Amino acid sequence: MHAFQRAFFRKLGGEAPLRAMFDALGLAFAVKDAESRVVCASGPILKKFGLSEAEIVGTTDRDRYPARLAEVFRKSDREVVESGRPVIDRLEVWYDATGALDWCRVTKLPLRDRRGKVVGVMMVMRPWSGRRELGFPLVERIRREPGAPHRVSELARRAGLSPRQLQRRFVELFGVGVKEFVTRARIREAAGLLRSTARPIAEIALDCGFYDQSAFTRAFRRRAGMTPDRYRRKR
Repeated sequence: MHAFQRAFFRKLGGEAPLRAMFDALGLAFAVKDAESRVVCASGPILKKFGLSEAEIVGTTDRDRYPARLAEVFRKSDREVVESGRPVIDRLEVWYDATGALDWCRVTKLPLRDRRGKVVGVMMVMRPWSGRRELGFPLVERIRREPGAPHRVSELARRAGLSPRQLQRRFVELFGVGVKEFVTRARIREAAGLLRSTARPIAEIALDCGFYDQSAFTRAFRRRAGMTPDRYRRKR
């Protein structure tokens, strides 16, 4: 760090004023060590879980999320720690402040010690509404009608792209391919129906584009960390 920078940060008395800016912007910001233990977290994260910073420091995602989902987050942290490369605006399944299943954009950057070794990760999570991609009509079509077939070849034709070009575009925008994007859209829609209706799970599965209840349960558990039935009971 430049001498001027060190002197300036010493005047601030630490990182508190900078963290206050994250709170004022309403950003969910956190720092984890190389073992995915929370070092610090901004106000929106603390509010989401109803915790003080003293209570969240030293914990991991396993203390707050279902084991399967926590493992997905841990693997994402490990990817950054082991590669030393950032993850920018990756689309991930998350639970919002109300406990609803939704998507968010996650950016993770490696934190290095004075010798250059990666010792942690800093991350920012932002809700994703899809508005950034309004110039890409297929996105809103999939989100609006998740239960439709959405075959890759047909989606590519509508976009005026080859299937390979469409796949590459989705990976660039969202960090996932077309089929995974469609599956996540279906999971999000199904989660809303599980919370707000008493409709049979098999019926919800079919309406949201899944082949049957078994396929739906497998897909839901893999991405939400629990079965649809358990999710409904918890929510």
